[in-house]
Amino acid sequence: MGRGSKVDLIVQRDSRGFPVIYKTSIKGAIKSHCSIAEELAKVSEDIFGEDVEPGSVKVDYGLSKVVFSDAYLLAFPVAIEENLFVYVSSPYMLKRIRLIAPTESKLALFINSLLNKCRSLKGNSAIVSESIRDIFESNLMFERKIDVIGTFSETINLPEAEYPFSEFSKRLAILSDEVLEEAMGELPHAYRISTDYQLKKVKYGGLWSEEYVPSGSIFLGLMLVSRYEFSEKEEKPVKIDLSYFLNELFKNNVLYLFLGRKETVGKGLVKIVRY
Repeated sequence: MGRGSKVDLIVQRDSRGFPVIYKTSIKGAIKSHCSIAEELAKVSEDIFGEDVEPGSVKVDYGLSKVVFSDAYLLAFPVAIEENLFVYVSSPYMLKRIRLIAPTESKLALFINSLLNKCRSLKGNSAIVSESIRDIFESNLMFERKIDVIGTFSETINLPEAEYPFSEFSKRLAILSDEVLEEAMGELPHAYRISTDYQLKKVKYGGLWSEEYVPSGSIFLGLMLVSRYEFSEKEEKPVKIDLSYFLNELFKNNVLYLFLGRKETVGKGLVKIVRY
C-alpha cells in the first residue's frame, strides 16, 4: 500500500497512475503460503533461497530459483446498469501486457489484433466487442458519452474460465488512455476504523480510508522458473526439475492467496491461474 492525499491508503500504482501489483508483494505472499503449507514447507527454503539475519554476513547462500515480474492490469469491470457490466482496457494497458505475454500465445495474438484496431482511438471513442455495441448507444461510461468507432468479433477464453472471466473478450471495451487515466483517479474506496475493545470506542486517530481495485479485475504477471543451477561440485550448471513444486503450488493450475494483509476484512483475495 502507498499513501495518497484524498485517500489515506491507495493501491499500488505505476508511474502513470494505473494499478499494478509489485513483484515483491506477489513473491512475499507466495513464500508465506509455502512456509505454512505442509507439502511445500519442506522445499520452501531451497526454492526461495535462505533467509539471512539482519547484520549477519554469509558468503555462500542459496539463491531463489523463481523470479517474479510485476503484475499489470489487463482489464477491470465497470457497471453500466443494473445486472450489466463490461470489461474496460486501453492501448497503454494492452501494450504492457503484450510485452510480457508469451509471444505465440493466444492472448498475445488476441492483443495484437486489438491494438491494430486501436490506432484511431482518441477522446471519447472506443473499440468494443460486437456483442456489447448496443450498450454504448444508450449508456454513459465515466459520466460521458462514448463514441464507438470500431468493433471486433474475436474472442479468447482465459485459463480456468469461469464467470465473469469467461465473459472477458465478449464484454471488452477499449477506451483511450486519457479517459482511463482520469478514471483511475476515482477507484472505489471505503472508510475503516480501529477500535479499542476495552473502551468500546474508536481509537484516537483510528479513522482512515482505503482504496480498492474493482473486484473481478484481471492482472497478468510472469513467474520465471530456473532450469539450471550452479554447484561447487560441478564445473557445469546442473539441470533441476521444479515440476513437483509447481504442481503442489498450483493444484489444478489454480492458487488462492491474500494480498495486502486484509484477510480480516475479507479484502485482497486473489485467484492466481497458471497460464
